[in-house]
Amino acid sequence: MEEPKRQHPIMILMIMSEHIIPFGFSLILGIFLSIREIWALLVILFIIFLMLFIFAYIKWFMFTYQIGQKELVIRWGVLARREITVSADNLTDLEESTPSIAGFFGVSSLGIEVETGEQKENVTLGFIPKTDKEKIKMILQEKEMPDEKIEEGLEIMYERPAQEQRVLASYQVENSDIILAGATSGRFFMAIMVISFVLSQVQTFLPGRFMELVKELFAGATPVAVIVLLLLVLFMAWVVSTFIYFVQYCGFTVERREEELVIKRGLLEQKEVRIGIHNIQALVMHEGLLRQPLGLLSLEVRATKNSGEGSKNVIVHPLIRSSQLPFFLEHILPGYRFTYTLNSLNPQAYMLYFIQVMPLIMLVSIPFIFLPYGFLIVLALLAGGLIYVNNAFTDTAYAFEENKLILRYRTLSRFTAIIPVGKIQALEISRSPILQGRDLNTIIPYIIGEAGKNSFPLYGLGNDAVWQIRQWFIHWQKSR
Repeated sequence: MEEPKRQHPIMILMIMSEHIIPFGFSLILGIFLSIREIWALLVILFIIFLMLFIFAYIKWFMFTYQIGQKELVIRWGVLARREITVSADNLTDLEESTPSIAGFFGVSSLGIEVETGEQKENVTLGFIPKTDKEKIKMILQEKEMPDEKIEEGLEIMYERPAQEQRVLASYQVENSDIILAGATSGRFFMAIMVISFVLSQVQTFLPGRFMELVKELFAGATPVAVIVLLLLVLFMAWVVSTFIYFVQYCGFTVERREEELVIKRGLLEQKEVRIGIHNIQALVMHEGLLRQPLGLLSLEVRATKNSGEGSKNVIVHPLIRSSQLPFFLEHILPGYRFTYTLNSLNPQAYMLYFIQVMPLIMLVSIPFIFLPYGFLIVLALLAGGLIYVNNAFTDTAYAFEENKLILRYRTLSRFTAIIPVGKIQALEISRSPILQGRDLNTIIPYIIGEAGKNSFPLYGLGNDAVWQIRQWFIHWQKSR
């Protein structure tokens, strides 16, 4: 086993930046607004910086990794030391990433998910030499170490395995499509929550006069000015969320290799995700409320992790036009190409969707009846509920080919799942107790994965449709 090693010293600055953003911003702002003497402000800022540096240095110094023949030992912690041993037996997932600053130092990062007893542990080896990263990957993926070594200075450089898979097809998403994906992702609601949290933290350190001034400003503002301000906040949140999305997915490239998909993305930090073709359990098309009218959708796969236990959802295309979908599937995921006509539900199923949604809408509407002009809110809620029921009913459909089951359903967004019959672990069929007298059933195919992410329920199928799907599934099981 090699001697214990530490991450690159640049990691100290990264640790400092991680802690100064959530905790130091509001403190520094409060000090800046409270202290008028510039020299006192500079002294306090220097003390804060020094404390952060000492904390980051100790954390960096105490984090070590040790490479063995068949395992990796990681130790960290200051007051309470922790140690985990990672091997091919307890490794559940491996993810590569290369921050933009790492290129200047010849280092990269490696995210490791390991099973420790009844729970899973996520550990990131940040800013380690690329040679160590390759050795760790070969050890944990049970690949043989190459015999040939090249000595460069004091380091021993291991060549990459000669059996690197050949790239069969490559697809890169244009940056303009990444921006459009961010603009239509609906993530600005999350950005609003982040902005609200930051303001709530800063408010504690703001002078009382400042808060009184804000209250006076809003008290004297006209309704039009308040509406304009709210729209401005929404616009800022939309711009921020679009920018964050662009930073995360810029340069999105997916490569189809002989036995795996390799996905690379990121502006400030390039992440690399590898998915074995045999690990993919289903392909899901996601059409958001803003994207569906424009004929846009995103693609993600439900896949098992390298260990075969647990699952993960991986985006394989952040935004694609419906007209480009056949070309993409033909070259990247040919096993998921489809030529089908979706079968709609029996008209009797409309009542099932109505009963699932409208009673809850009516219950929520009751408090608004007693408010001034509350009937307008009640009418809006009822109209919205009826629109959702109609869309959920008309969008729900199914089809099955020789070796694939296709299900389309709606929550708030519309989803289409393509499931190879060989990946279906179980097929559950049930009937709603509410509408026993009607020809309505629920069908739920299950795939390998975590609870809540491994099923695709479809409500309101008639007896004939359920019988056809059941016979199709039984026929495939017998023919295996």
